[in-house]
Amino acid sequence: MATLLNIIQETANKEVRLNDNKEINIASDSNYIKKSSVIVNDALQKGSDIMQMANGDILITEVKTVTYKYNWNVNKGRFERANNGNRTKRPRKNKLQVI
Repeated sequence: MATLLNIIQETANKEVRLNDNKEINIASDSNYIKKSSVIVNDALQKGSDIMQMANGDILITEVKTVTYKYNWNVNKGRFERANNGNRTKRPRKNKLQVI
């Protein structure tokens, strides 16, 4: 099974055709290598999935984990969502009364 870095290296070594049919080798472009390695390393540190395409595009997929806490309220006989302190209530705007 190929590792992610092996796949990236194999992809970077492939020849790419531009719109004007001029062939370039991404692996020989030092500017591309420097900038793409920063993007790839940052995404790997976050735990993202990375796919580097033959044309040099990089696709990054991130998953956001959301955790909710529910407490059992014995008096009401149901679960209630616990306040984790992150949410703040916004003051309501006073409605103008028309006389």
